[in-house]
Amino acid sequence: NKPLISAINGFAVGVGFTLALQCQLRVMADDAWVGDTHTKIGRLGSAHNLYAQLPRALAAYLTLCNGRLTAQQCLQHGIVNRVTSPDKLLEAAEELAEMVCESSPLAVQAAVRLYRLSTAFDPALVSYAKALDKEIAETEDGAEGSRAFKEKRKPQWKLR
Repeated sequence: NKPLISAINGFAVGVGFTLALQCQLRVMADDAWVGDTHTKIGRLGSAHNLYAQLPRALAAYLTLCNGRLTAQQCLQHGIVNRVTSPDKLLEAAEELAEMVCESSPLAVQAAVRLYRLSTAFDPALVSYAKALDKEIAETEDGAEGSRAFKEKRKPQWKLR
């Protein structure tokens, strides 16, 4: 029931970005960026997280185009609460924590529970997303995507 605050420094891609989205408050270094490259390597990842928490056009850009969002773009679209220089990042996160600590602990815990409940996914959707990702991963293209990533080359997709 404690609020989570992420401090994004550098880049948060794929699972790293998904973890940051699980936090209720987010601070980002001005030179950091976020993205999702699952489809580039023949996977799906947890695209449903992005579709639920971001404006749909941005989520589609990240998942379909393997796009990146800068810190300023994240701030502009309400993905993060603050943007600061890398050397002030932890200080900014601590300022948010101090603000939270000024409130009633019981009210904060209730707000966190509601936040989590409002962003919870139907178990059927989570199960379906996992099944789709597994199905894709077990194809020749799924194996090729991983190989190409490791070998730092473009994948040769075969649609099987």
